[in-house]
Amino acid sequence: MDRFGRTGGNLVPGTERFSRTGRLATGTLHHCPGASVWIGDNPPSNCRWKPWGGKQNVWCDTHETPCINGCVNKFHLKNQNGCDSCQGRWDREDAQERKAREEVRDAAEKKRKEEEVWAKHEQKNKKKSGFKRTF
Repeated sequence: MDRFGRTGGNLVPGTERFSRTGRLATGTLHHCPGASVWIGDNPPSNCRWKPWGGKQNVWCDTHETPCINGCVNKFHLKNQNGCDSCQGRWDREDAQERKAREEVRDAAEKKRKEEEVWAKHEQKNKKKSGFKRTF
């Protein structure tokens, strides 16, 4: 019987394992991506938990590291350049740069089209303003 009074099929009393959330453990105690795949030079598994901010919050010391960009209470895999907050900030900055480049390109194209229209207009007027008859 688990601590909630539930009985399972082949549970031996006293041998139950619980996850961080209080449910019966299903074999994976945390969801570190490095538990099953290589992360940079670190082999799969051999995860070491380190707590931060309380009992419910843990991070894998083997495959993760605190954010190298200084974000408080943020972690990322050791083969990444920053946490999700940093990645989002970089994506926003890239989008702003792209938008600025597009605006400059659109303004240049608009100016070019306008100059082309005026050039045609001037060319047409130039032909008309040739020899004038006087009566």
